[in-house]
Amino acid sequence: MNFKNIRKIVLTTPMVERVYHRLINPFIDAYIISFPKSGRTWIRMLLAQAISQEYGKKLNLDLYKMTWESDIPNIKTDPRTGNYAQFRGINFLGVKKMFKHKKIIFLVRNPKDVLVSYYYEWTKRRDLQYRGTLSAFIREDFTLPTIINFMNSWAKELEKRPQDVLLITYENLHNDPLKELQKTLKHLVISISDDNLRKAIALCSFENMQKMEKNNIFAGDHRLQAININDSDSFKMRKGKVDGYKEELSTGDLIYINGKLNTLNNVFNGLNYCK
Repeated sequence: MNFKNIRKIVLTTPMVERVYHRLINPFIDAYIISFPKSGRTWIRMLLAQAISQEYGKKLNLDLYKMTWESDIPNIKTDPRTGNYAQFRGINFLGVKKMFKHKKIIFLVRNPKDVLVSYYYEWTKRRDLQYRGTLSAFIREDFTLPTIINFMNSWAKELEKRPQDVLLITYENLHNDPLKELQKTLKHLVISISDDNLRKAIALCSFENMQKMEKNNIFAGDHRLQAININDSDSFKMRKGKVDGYKEELSTGDLIYINGKLNTLNNVFNGLNYCK
């Protein structure tokens, strides 16, 4: 086991992770929150490219490293990424307190697409791989129930703190990235020209992102690193499609999922995720 693996294990130990994030939390102005496989890497790269274009910052997937010691608000992604299999709402390990008085970008995606992408994450990209079928996977306690609980927990924050929490959907970001980036940056109080936003969008096209992953541009960063360059399902940037679940889930699977999605908070009614 090399030093990087040891460091990763140590830093993701719940107690160590909790202390680390509490130490840096006072210096963070905004968080990007999402359930895994909802497009967080993409929006993070879009923002990183836009900041790099506008302010001449060196590109880095860790946004807080780009915004640290600058006039730009310090942005960080959700500190609980490694623990969603056990996630039971935003009070987990006192996380809710960490987000108090912070600007939040809450990114959501159709849970059906999340489930399919999450399945390939668990079967192609993890050391301890899931061995069951997709149909079995969507019925596990740590998949769909956890996604719904996560979304509903944050829906309450959306209702209580509309001035702090901005809802962005993967689908809208896919259909009109310029408009969604403009909304995001306005919420974060970051000024970036539309020309530089368009450049960032072009640089972060799915084809370019997958090419960067295949060519190992971010060597050493597992977040944008293909496990097997000959297997596209092992890529972080696997397909990048809206409604790609239709190619993967059976009629029975969809009936089961839609039945569960009826428990989603009314905040998400207009997103048509139950259809």
